[in-house]
Amino acid sequence: MAAIKDLRVGSPFAISLLDSYDLCKLTTSDLTREFAFDEDGADRVVASLTGGDVAELGNALGIRLNVDKSKADSLMKDASIIRSAGAWADEPRSLEETLKFFHQLRHHGAE
Repeated sequence: MAAIKDLRVGSPFAISLLDSYDLCKLTTSDLTREFAFDEDGADRVVASLTGGDVAELGNALGIRLNVDKSKADSLMKDASIIRSAGAWADEPRSLEETLKFFHQLRHHGAE
């Protein structure tokens, strides 16, 4: 959590919508193992994250965490590449077929 290490307690911190989606994937195990949360605190945060609310995570970290839908910067370097890889993994077409499909959409519209 290098991005928040120098913030004062209670400071606001805005994250992008995509980062909020990534944070909502955290598990109790992630929080206890990587961030030294106690299990009850981690369970509370995960229950909140499961509902799409990052405020409880912010409270647990001592900051006011909010989602700024206009924010494009990501907390995680190369996050877009990781998200894209996950999306491509589920694509039934080959990469070449998919790129051709998008090229046709871009230049010829849906037919």
